[in-house]
Amino acid sequence: MAKHHFFQLGPVALDLPQELAHQHQFEWVDNDATYMPDSEQYLFVDGQLNARYRNNWYLISAGAAILDDPARLTTLPANLILLDTAADYSSEVARILALKQAHSVAFADRARLRDVLDHDCFDGQQGGGLDADNIAVNANFTGAVSQDGHVKLTVEGDFDEVTGPLLNWRNVSWGLYDSYFDVQPELSVTGDVDVWFQVALIHSKTKELTKRYTLRGAEIKNGLRLYTQNADQMIQVSLYATGSGAISVGKIHVRLSRDGLGELFPGGQRLVDETARHTEILTYFDAGDLKPPLMVYFSGYRTAEGFEANFLMQHFKNPFMIIGDPRLEGGAFYVGSDALEQQIVDAIEAKLDALGFSRDQLLMSGLSMGTTGAIYYSAKLHPHAVIVGKPLVNLGNIAGNERINRPNGFPTSFDLLLNNQAPVSPDGVAQMNARFWDCFKQADVSNVLYVLAYMENDDYDGTAFADIFHYLTTHFQGARLWHKGLVGRHNDDTPGITSWFIRQIERILTTDFNRVFKEG
Repeated sequence: MAKHHFFQLGPVALDLPQELAHQHQFEWVDNDATYMPDSEQYLFVDGQLNARYRNNWYLISAGAAILDDPARLTTLPANLILLDTAADYSSEVARILALKQAHSVAFADRARLRDVLDHDCFDGQQGGGLDADNIAVNANFTGAVSQDGHVKLTVEGDFDEVTGPLLNWRNVSWGLYDSYFDVQPELSVTGDVDVWFQVALIHSKTKELTKRYTLRGAEIKNGLRLYTQNADQMIQVSLYATGSGAISVGKIHVRLSRDGLGELFPGGQRLVDETARHTEILTYFDAGDLKPPLMVYFSGYRTAEGFEANFLMQHFKNPFMIIGDPRLEGGAFYVGSDALEQQIVDAIEAKLDALGFSRDQLLMSGLSMGTTGAIYYSAKLHPHAVIVGKPLVNLGNIAGNERINRPNGFPTSFDLLLNNQAPVSPDGVAQMNARFWDCFKQADVSNVLYVLAYMENDDYDGTAFADIFHYLTTHFQGARLWHKGLVGRHNDDTPGITSWFIRQIERILTTDFNRVFKEG
């Protein structure tokens, strides 16, 4: 792990193990109001955390002066606070710490504290995994085998006839030394079947087996946490089964673990769809300055699992949520079962309630794939405004454009049909288009401001803007739309789209929420 910089706020410096102090940089801050990490920069300037230290971790000990200063505490970064369980504080401070999603750790338990500092407080995010394209089925299995695109592999029959693993993943995932990883399979089972996974760690140099883990039963939903010990390891997965029935497997997600401090990012959460192979949506919340509005940003298509645009959202300073979709190769456009979609709505409403905000203090945003989420869920949440770039709403048309308009440009569009039980055919295209419009047309969005930047020659969904514009202006008198078209196909001018997108967010924050931004 890279060396990290921690500030410890409190009356007494923590006595940390010497080897930990060598691996990371710790600064004890007994008086945070006057402390200078270097000769030219104060930690706090005019009661506000110096932006230079916005992404450092903060350890708050019992008796720290900042626990008696709610205004100063509010400026600390969300999700990057380790709070001593021995600390006392007021109910007002408790609310701020809850919104900032401070992580409680018993500082007196030096072994636990050391483990958290050394393994869980790393920078960035790392997520990937093993897909269904690289599975070898046991040659002795005589039942049915089918594969739905890149979505999932299904085996059905009598599994007692097989000796050894039923399925082997041909490829491996890599695990860095001295790190924890979470292994999370996508799996559904029907019939009288007992299924378990074996996960092997294999030394990257000697190729010898280091350790073998077993994951089965109810544990599969929550996944497996493993430790690579003192060497880089290859992570190899096999599936075993007894009984008879059907087994469907999709991705096996492999992520650098924070051991309970969050999924991918500190504070990150999983929303699990138990009706669809335990697939998931990821959410991340940053309470910012605790003042309206709450900005919800839906991440775009990305093959590397994780959250998008964190630094951009920090720039605006208000509370924000980032929502990510790690399904399929790079995302499934935020549509799913009723249960999963309701979890997304509930997660957003929970943060509005915690902040004490109304829906009129909610903004929804996204780029490309993220626009689907922002516009689709605006019909369920009725926000103040929706700001998007390169809108995609006719999800079936994205697949329909793959053969002629965009040859081999986005084959995941076919998987999107299959993932929603729609055939790869004109009927499937129409069925997938209806997923968005059946929801959107049920809602009264007359009070929502829609701000859209679009590509005039979009080769993914060429009618998205025109369809939205026509529907809103013909069904809602006085519908509010800001829009700008740029020449080109879907991916031709991302910088131009993004620049206009940011300017419109700043415009809304300035005019409607009295926020001030520096020009340039």
